[in-house]
Amino acid sequence: LRDDFRASPADTVVAAGETALLECVPPRGHPEPLVRWRHNGQVIKVRESHRHEVVDEGTLVVKHVQQNDGGQYTCEAWNLAGSKTTHPINLYVHIRPTFLRGPKDTVTLTEQTVEFECQVSGDPTPQVSWRRLRGPLPEHRTVILDDHTLRIQRVSPSDEDTYVCEAVNVVGTARTNATLTVYTTPEFLVRPQDVRASAGSSAAFECLAVGRPPPLVVWSRQDDHNLLLPRQDTPSGEPDDRPNVWVNAEGTLIINQVNRDLGGWYSCAAVSAAGSLVARAMLDVPIPTLHPPPIFAIQPRNLTVTTGSVALLVCQAAGDPQPRVTWTMKGNSFSEDTRFVLLGSGTLQINDVQLGDAGIYTCTARSEAGTSNVTSVLEVVDPDSAAARNLAPTADPIDLPGPPKAPKLRSHNATAITLYWAPPQTEGASPITSYVLEVWSGGGKWQPIEDHIPAESYTLTGLRPYTQYRAVVRAMNMHGVSPASAISEPLMTEDRREGNGEMRVEDEIRVRAILSQPLITLLNPIPLSSTSLKVLWK
Repeated sequence: LRDDFRASPADTVVAAGETALLECVPPRGHPEPLVRWRHNGQVIKVRESHRHEVVDEGTLVVKHVQQNDGGQYTCEAWNLAGSKTTHPINLYVHIRPTFLRGPKDTVTLTEQTVEFECQVSGDPTPQVSWRRLRGPLPEHRTVILDDHTLRIQRVSPSDEDTYVCEAVNVVGTARTNATLTVYTTPEFLVRPQDVRASAGSSAAFECLAVGRPPPLVVWSRQDDHNLLLPRQDTPSGEPDDRPNVWVNAEGTLIINQVNRDLGGWYSCAAVSAAGSLVARAMLDVPIPTLHPPPIFAIQPRNLTVTTGSVALLVCQAAGDPQPRVTWTMKGNSFSEDTRFVLLGSGTLQINDVQLGDAGIYTCTARSEAGTSNVTSVLEVVDPDSAAARNLAPTADPIDLPGPPKAPKLRSHNATAITLYWAPPQTEGASPITSYVLEVWSGGGKWQPIEDHIPAESYTLTGLRPYTQYRAVVRAMNMHGVSPASAISEPLMTEDRREGNGEMRVEDEIRVRAILSQPLITLLNPIPLSSTSLKVLWK
């Protein structure tokens, strides 16, 4: 063997799984030398191995390098004349970074803490780093643990992004990533508000909620488990597509035609994977105010006068709207002349009374609410007759009591109403002895209560459920009856269905109005000792 190796192997670094080339060109010789390789002193049996191959004049090819391929290698040239061996070199087999456990896509809520794992292996040990695909990692809220886990505290929607874990060593780089999605619980931009709508009108409750993912707005009515979901189109109006109650795409609950049965609480729920939120609003459908027919505040009395005198048939009517008063006798109305004059108060004045004027007079009060009638008998006598001499003097209005205050509701149920009222400011020339009550039951005429009521309260019984009543009261003394009080506000009996222990809508409205204002005022506390204080309120 002449000379030295024309090319000797050198230390080589290779990644596991790749191909290693260890160069070796033997010296010249005669005969030409053969080449063999040793690994850690052991001859490599190239012909028996499917991963080892000698190419060119002596270069060793190691395919699909494994970790146990690392170590010392020598190239040996030999022939009949002798042998030569290269200096040992090292094959360093490194392992590219691989992930034992990588991060997973994560969905979380705001203010929560999330962790992305990143456990790697490799030789030499890879350097691990984290980065965000768009922008820097959240400042002051990011911690990388000893095992390379990325922890983000108090996440917010702005943290949504793709987070990349990168592992690097001398033979390679590996990357893996995961997406962070931050959900926010629903919140209302527009909360439904109470609506007061009359029967036959329309009503709408707005309800707008936001969140991530966008929440679904659903509506329900109290005691009704059926949900009303938003529809993306508008009802067509076809016979099979005319809902009275529906929800549009924006989440607004629409009631096309309100009725009493639809009154009550409605709940708007904003629901998403992040949570749910509920707000309530009330549909208040007031009972339609029924206007009673006119009431005679002062009723005409039977009257006896002498011929040639003036007769005053007093008839004052009240009501809403204000009624118009007319007089008739035997069905015939009066044309205004110098003898028959209708005063603005409704009183009929008859001048120069004649015997032919005697008879039954009818006072009629008319308005859009109805018609009421009352009669008065006029008797005419000769001034020189015994009947004229025995005429009783007409009661002076100043001797009569004044009108009481309008009756008010004290309590009620389905068939009874208890009323109370305040006495007149003036009782007249004698003390008040009793009261007379007149009641209107939502239809027909005013009906007097026959009892002479001794106190300023009375209970009406035997009434119809869920019916509107009105009442007036008159005071009596020894000289007569007072004018009627003002007409009461509507007086409702309860619906029998409301006797189930639940608060009625009307009562709940009153309670909410009371509770919306402070009921007590807290005064400044007074310290008593190091462990106690005195709290006062009024």
